[in-house]
Amino acid sequence: VDGGKEGEKVDGGKEGEKVDGGKEGEKNGEKSNEGKEDGGEEEKSREGEDGDEGKGEREEEAGECEGEKKAPKKPPSKGCTMDEVLAVLAHEFGHWKLNHTLKLLGITQVNLIFVFFVFGHFMNQEDVYRSFGFVGSQPVLIGLIIVLQLFFTPYNLVFSFLMIQLSRSFEYQADRFAKQMNKTAALRSGLIKLYKENLSFPVADWLYSSFRHSHPILLERLQALREKQD
Repeated sequence: VDGGKEGEKVDGGKEGEKVDGGKEGEKNGEKSNEGKEDGGEEEKSREGEDGDEGKGEREEEAGECEGEKKAPKKPPSKGCTMDEVLAVLAHEFGHWKLNHTLKLLGITQVNLIFVFFVFGHFMNQEDVYRSFGFVGSQPVLIGLIIVLQLFFTPYNLVFSFLMIQLSRSFEYQADRFAKQMNKTAALRSGLIKLYKENLSFPVADWLYSSFRHSHPILLERLQALREKQD
């Protein structure tokens, strides 16, 4: 009997321990759930703060874009006046009146005929091909390259310089024609506007300009128009 009672006490103690353990587990589970809920609320609050910051940055960028769009635009250039346009047209009519285009076209055609004549003379010369390693053969393409690249190099330098000088003299003649049409002042102001809008540099070395510029620079043309006007 005593052993049975003692067994019941032992069993009761074990059941009490189980009950106590179950209660403690429930308490720990509730704490962990509370911790998770608190962590989730903190993450949500952080995400909300990040979202608010992102929205603020986007609004600032949008405000800057709107500010750039609302910024006053530069007034468009009005270009040349009617008198200046007529002065430029008078200059171009001077080229037509003095037959500058036909003269340049004729000179170009004569030069082309001369180039082919020289090429026809040298294309059958065996010494020319032999000096470049072509023995027993005379390729036409090689002969053309030899004549144009070697024989005509000095000639092309002189010819291009003379053509540039002729073109520059034609520009002065066309300016003189516009002066005869009483467009000197308008042509001067129109040239200044054209150089300004095209961002052309008005100053250059006279020697470089003589070799490279088919048109006189702005200062030279203005000086020539001033002298003609005086």
